Amino acid sequence: MSTMRRLGFSLAAACLATAMSVAGTGAARAAAAVPVTSGTHSSGRVTVRVDVSGPAIGQVGQHFIGLSVESGALRTRAPQLKNTGNLARLLANLGAGVLRFGGDTADDESFAGTSAATLRGLASLVRAAGWSVLYTENLGHFKAARVRADAKAVRRALGGNLFAFACGNEPDQYVPIGLRPPSWTVGDYLAQVNACYQAIRSIAPQAPLAGPDADYHRTLLASYARRDASTIDWYGAHYYPLGCRGLRAGTTASAATSMLSATTAEAEAARFDIYAGMAAIAGHPLVLTETSSACRGGIPDVSDSFASALWVIDYLLTGAEHGVHAMNIATGLSAACATYTVLCLHGDNEYFAQPVYYGLLLTRMLGTGRLVPVSIVQAWHQHITAFALRSGGRLRLLVENLDSAAAAVTLHVGSYRGTATADRLRAPSLLARSGVTIQERRVSADGSFSPGRPDTVTCAAAGCRLTLPGYSAALVKVPVG
Repeated sequence: MSTMRRLGFSLAAACLATAMSVAGTGAARAAAAVPVTSGTHSSGRVTVRVDVSGPAIGQVGQHFIGLSVESGALRTRAPQLKNTGNLARLLANLGAGVLRFGGDTADDESFAGTSAATLRGLASLVRAAGWSVLYTENLGHFKAARVRADAKAVRRALGGNLFAFACGNEPDQYVPIGLRPPSWTVGDYLAQVNACYQAIRSIAPQAPLAGPDADYHRTLLASYARRDASTIDWYGAHYYPLGCRGLRAGTTASAATSMLSATTAEAEAARFDIYAGMAAIAGHPLVLTETSSACRGGIPDVSDSFASALWVIDYLLTGAEHGVHAMNIATGLSAACATYTVLCLHGDNEYFAQPVYYGLLLTRMLGTGRLVPVSIVQAWHQHITAFALRSGGRLRLLVENLDSAAAAVTLHVGSYRGTATADRLRAPSLLARSGVTIQERRVSADGSFSPGRPDTVTCAAAGCRLTLPGYSAALVKVPVG
C-alpha cells in the first residue's frame, strides 16, 4: 500500500496497536459484540483522491484469489472433492483461482499419493469451477519412484487444470519437527528438492513447478531463488501475519483491532517486499501459496469473525501493490471448521461461507486490472483504506473503514460527473460470526451469489460523496470512460 494512503492514520493506529497487542496468554475471550457504528468520537471527514491516469502500482489477475488445503484432505475429504454439492459454485464465485494441496500432511510418511478415483473427482470439481490445482509431492519422506507414479497420475487426471507441482511444505521447519537431523543444511535441502523436481520432470517435462513454499528463512529463500531460478515457474512463500501464538494479552476485541491496525498492515507490506525481492532474484511471479491471519487454525472469535473479512480485503490488495501475484488462503474442508476456515462443511456435500469468504468475494467483485495510485487526506487520524482499479473504461474502488466511528468520504475521481454505485459489506458487529452481507445479500445454499440493488452515489464537481459506517467496506463503481 502506498505511503500516501497510510499517512492519514498511521500514527494513531500504531499507538492503538501497541496498546492492543495479541501477546500474552490466558486471557478470557470477549464474546460481546463490538458495535458497528458506535465510538467515542463523531464522524470524520475523509478525502480520497484517485490518480485515474496514473501508473500501475500493482495488478489483480484472474487467479489472484485461491485457497490452500491440507494434502490429507485428498484422503479424508474425497467424497466432497468432486463436482457435487455447492463447492464448485463457491469456488467459481472467487474467479479462476488455484486450489493448493500441501501443508504438513503433504510430508507425512503415510502420504504416498492420491488414488485415481479421488483424482477423477477432483478433476471434475476444478473443471466445473474453472480452477486449477497446485499439487505438493512428498519431500519429507521422499521416494523418487513414488513421486514419479503420483505425478504421472496427477498430470493425466488434471490435464490443463494443473497449475503446478511443488515438492515439500515449509522445509525451513524440517529440523524443528524432526523430519531432518540437526546437521541438515540449506545445501542439503537444495539437493533433495532438485531430486524431487527431476522425478516430476522425468514424466512431465513441461509441468510448471513452484517452490520453495517456505515460511520466513532468509538464507533458504535467497539460496533457493538463486539456485533454482531456471527450474521453477512460480516462487512460493508462506505468511501468517499474527503468527502461531494465538490470543494472548487483552480480549478478542483488542486482537481484532490489532489485526486491522495500520501497524499490522505496514508489517505485512514489509514482508511482501522481502518476498517480492526474492522472487525478483528468481525471475518468477510471487505466490503466497499458504497464508491467513494466524496459523494453527487461527485465533478463535477473531479469524472466524467479520473482522477477518475486513482484514483479508486490505491484506490481499496491499499484497497486490507490493508484488504478490496470487494468494492461497488457508482453509479446511471438513465439518470441524478450523477457526480460519473459508468454508465449513454442513451435511454430506454442502459448504457454508464463513465471514472471511465475504471479504474474498468483495475483492473478487473489484475485478481484474491494474491498481492505480490513491491518496487519503483527513482532519484526524481515522483508519480508512482505499484501493482503485482500472480496467478498460472502468474505475472501481474498494474503500474500508477500519475504525468504529462512521466516516464521511469524498472520492475525487478525475473529471467524472454523474452517478456511481456502491455495494456495501456489513455485519451486525466487528466480531460477528454470522449475518455478514454484501448489499444485504448472503451466499445462497446452492453456492450462488447475487448482491442486492446497489446504492447510488452522486458525483459532482466537489467529488463523489459516500458515508461509510464504522467497520464496513464499500465497492464503488465509477463509469469514468
